[in-house]
Amino acid sequence: MKQACAADLCRYPFLIWDMDGTILDSMPYWTNLGRDYLVSVGITPPQNLHEIIDAMTMEESARYFRQTLGLDKPEETIIEEIFSLIADEYRQLVPAKAFAADAIPQAHRAGCRMCVLTTSDKELASQALRRVGLLDCFEAILSTDTLGLDKRSGTIYERTCELLGFDIAQTLICEDAPYAIRAAKQTKAKVLAVYDPESEGDWDALCRLADWWVK
Repeated sequence: MKQACAADLCRYPFLIWDMDGTILDSMPYWTNLGRDYLVSVGITPPQNLHEIIDAMTMEESARYFRQTLGLDKPEETIIEEIFSLIADEYRQLVPAKAFAADAIPQAHRAGCRMCVLTTSDKELASQALRRVGLLDCFEAILSTDTLGLDKRSGTIYERTCELLGFDIAQTLICEDAPYAIRAAKQTKAKVLAVYDPESEGDWDALCRLADWWVK
């Protein structure tokens, strides 16, 4: 486990980047989104809602809202309405994190092949990355929904490498969420843990688990 600088990432020919909390400082916008949405449609959310849905895909969250909390709407409608609440923030406000803004262009200039693997909507991801000037550094944006996999298992990273022709043994996976970092460590890839206040309580353990860390 070592603290990383931007130059360290350039030693890896392939990089998989998470977006929210890793490239973009967007977690403050997401933390209360599920709660705000449920309140807006007249449902009182459970106190531990954030913990319940933290590792869920958007489709899983919509299913939970409908089946467990009794929201009488199709899952597709729920997803559309949630994204409508946060879309403007992605298009206009959410900034890039300082490390990502420095490291990603350096790695791109060094010839590293990079992709984004996100749990967010692919189109919103593209718009936000274009606005902060990083979109052209990536050859692909993949989402958990389109892959039909989640980040609770290393399978999604292996599948991403297969699709893009990355050698997973020479790949660095950059993540901030504890569950995603643990899943990435199930693979042959190396893992960079990126600090986000959301994972403050897990940070020391994540630093010990990951191959690299940055705060």
